Amino acid sequence: MELLTKALALDWAKRGVRVNTLAPGWVDTDLTHGLLEYDLHGKRLLEYTPLGRFARPLDMAGGVVFLASGASAFMTGHRPVIGGGCGMRQEAGRWLP
Repeated sequence: MELLTKALALDWAKRGVRVNTLAPGWVDTDLTHGLLEYDLHGKRLLEYTPLGRFARPLDMAGGVVFLASGASAFMTGHRPVIGGGCGMRQEAGRWLP
């Protein structure tokens, strides 16, 4: 998705169209709720997440509103991450807590 976002952003910028994508971390939904309650992997994911919880669907709203608003008018080809801090561990090369 990141490369597609960048390619589309380059292609459409001449026409004044901005292309960005939102990168959510784990979100607590009906599909992932069982993972949190009953699965050892889910518990490890929580330990790995610096904020200590999965996102709620509403946590994504701020990023969506930002990208749809004039506040991001000069931004294209980017991928804001809403992941509770997990990306920091990836960048630091630390995959485990």
